[in-house]
Amino acid sequence: MAITIITETYNHLEGQSWPRFEHAVSSAISAAEGFNDGLDHGPNHLLVIDASADMRAQTLVSNSQAATTVKLHHLRVPVGTSYDQIKDIGALEATTPVIVYLDGDCAPVGDPKAWLEAMFNVLSSTGAPGVSGTTAYEGTSSTSIACSAMDFGFLHYHDDAALTSYTSNNVMFIRAARIEYPTEIDGLRCSCYLHAQQFLRKGTPILHARSPDALVLHELPPLWDERFRRGYDAVAVGWEDPDVFEARCFNANRLIAATAGLARYMVSALRLDARSVIALRRYQKFSRRKAAGAITLLPILRVIDALGIWRALLLGPDPRRRHLVSSDQLTIPATTTLAGEN
Repeated sequence: MAITIITETYNHLEGQSWPRFEHAVSSAISAAEGFNDGLDHGPNHLLVIDASADMRAQTLVSNSQAATTVKLHHLRVPVGTSYDQIKDIGALEATTPVIVYLDGDCAPVGDPKAWLEAMFNVLSSTGAPGVSGTTAYEGTSSTSIACSAMDFGFLHYHDDAALTSYTSNNVMFIRAARIEYPTEIDGLRCSCYLHAQQFLRKGTPILHARSPDALVLHELPPLWDERFRRGYDAVAVGWEDPDVFEARCFNANRLIAATAGLARYMVSALRLDARSVIALRRYQKFSRRKAAGAITLLPILRVIDALGIWRALLLGPDPRRRHLVSSDQLTIPATTTLAGEN
C-alpha cells in the first residue's frame, strides 16, 4: 500500500538548523522511494507542513520533485500552529492508508528504506493502530547519551511491546486510526503520552518496533531550555491526567509535601535513566566509559529539570507554552500545494 511521510518546519521555527531540515527531507524522500510492500497502490508521498515564515521550505520541495517519483506536497499553516495541531493536520491532509511522522530535526540512522520496513512489518503483522520506532540524540558524548536516556529512555529499557507513550517524531499509524483520535491538548508542547493512553484504554495499544533499523537520530536541542521544558512538562502532564505518576507526586500544594513528591519523582527518574543508558547500547555503539560518564551526569541534569518542576508548581501554567493558534482560528486548506505549483 502507498504511504505518506509527514515532516514539518516546527522545529526549525524553534531554532533547528536548516541543514538538518534539508537532511530530514532528503532522508524522507529516500525512504519513500525505496519502500514497496509488493502491491501496486500508486506512488508514495511526502507532505511538508510549513509553520515557519521561511520561504526556503517551499522552494526545497519544488526543486526536489524533479529528481524523484515520490509525490511531494507543501502545506503552509499559520506561524504559531502547535506541534500537536501539525500532527493532526498531517493525518487529515494525507490520502494514503498509512502515514509516518518524521520530524524536521530527525533522520534514520541507517538505510531509510529499512527504517520504514522495520515499522511497517510490525504494523502489518499485528494489526496495531500505530508503531513507534526508537529515537536518540545524535552524537555519543556523555551529554547526548544522558539526554537520550532522560527524554527517550521509556523505549530503550521497555520490555513490553505495548507502549504507554511513543516517540511522536518517529511513528507510523494506520491513517484512519490516527484521525479517530486527534492529539491536541492545551498546555503541553507534545501530548504523545496522553495520546498513547487513549489507544491503551481502547485495548489496541501502539507497539514498539525494537529493531535497530527503526532508530532515528534527533538534533540535540539547547541543553538548558530543553531540560527546563521537560521539568515543566512533568508537572503539566498531571494537570491533564490526574492518574499519572507525576500527578501523584506533585498534587500537593504544601511545601513539605511538594518537596517530598519531587524527591520521589527524582529517585524514580534517576533509576530509570541509568537503566536507559545501559539499554541504549542496543541501538547506539558507545563505550562503557561513555556510559559511566552519562550516568554521572544524570543527577546534574535532573537538577535543571527540578527547576522547571518548581516553577510549574509555584506559578502554574506558563502562558508562553500556550498555543498561539487555536483550533477555531486554524483553517485547513482543502488541498496541499503540489511541488512545482505556486
